[in-house]
Amino acid sequence: MYHYGWVKPPEKQLEKQKHFNKLWHSDDWVEKNVPKDSEFDYSQIDSLTHFQGTHPKVMEQRIASKNWKFDFDPTKKQLSFKSRFKLSLENITGWRIGEYKNYKLI
Repeated sequence: MYHYGWVKPPEKQLEKQKHFNKLWHSDDWVEKNVPKDSEFDYSQIDSLTHFQGTHPKVMEQRIASKNWKFDFDPTKKQLSFKSRFKLSLENITGWRIGEYKNYKLI
């Protein structure tokens, strides 16, 4: 299965949500609707998988220094048929429907 980057710590994800929502909503709306605690709800992210590889040596200390535990069971995701189909197609072929790339990775 493809891995699209790493998971940000909960406080960074909440900060990202806050800034993202400020693009379309008022500060009052953001204050009422974006949680303030440090527990970001990762269950709404549809394509997380457990990383099975090994990290580069240069990253080992940085990863070890992070003081948070990421508990997420991807087998409990409730994806729609459409989402499951698109994700399966992408995992098999490496092609994401509707995505345009003007480059090729060699």
